[in-house]
Amino acid sequence: ALPPRPAEPRLDFRVDRASALSYEVREGEYIQIIDVRGRQCSDFLAFNAKKLQQGVERGLDAQVTRTLMGRAYPVVGLHSKYYDLDMDPLCQIVQDTVGRHDTFMLACNAKYYDDMGYPGHDNCTDNFNRALAPFGIEPKMGWPAVNFFYNTFVAPCDRIVMDEPWSRPGAYCLLRALTGSVCASSSFADDVDPSNS
Repeated sequence: ALPPRPAEPRLDFRVDRASALSYEVREGEYIQIIDVRGRQCSDFLAFNAKKLQQGVERGLDAQVTRTLMGRAYPVVGLHSKYYDLDMDPLCQIVQDTVGRHDTFMLACNAKYYDDMGYPGHDNCTDNFNRALAPFGIEPKMGWPAVNFFYNTFVAPCDRIVMDEPWSRPGAYCLLRALTGSVCASSSFADDVDPSNS
């Protein structure tokens, strides 16, 4: 059973396997990202809608967020916000039933799969580029996304390690939009290592 809805949704959709969708949210609205089957990761992007309308692309910036929050990724409570490059808050985490995510790694991309020996493999970066094109957002070779449910950590040897996600069926993250935003969510295309089960 999925978690109870915090309110009647304005948008309700499932991101198909190895794909991405874009959507718009208003200031004050909630975004609930649910791992329906468990151990399935989802990349997330958010852009300040007002700045996009002015021709300025300011998306969620993991490095700024880590610096301002003093953590590897935001958590519920005092250190809960995600910021853009201008240090303006875009959204904040309100509930999190997993507690292990990633803000260090790029969304999977063509180069990652080429290097692993899987040329032409579906990837989140290409999926994001297609999903965000209608908003005039420039394509990237690798998107610096928030990787919800992605279990990464820094090992004692100073290496970023990935392992199976901690999320179980129905696990979720609930975010609140702090400004009008253009967002995108992916269903991980990774099926070649344990990070996406």
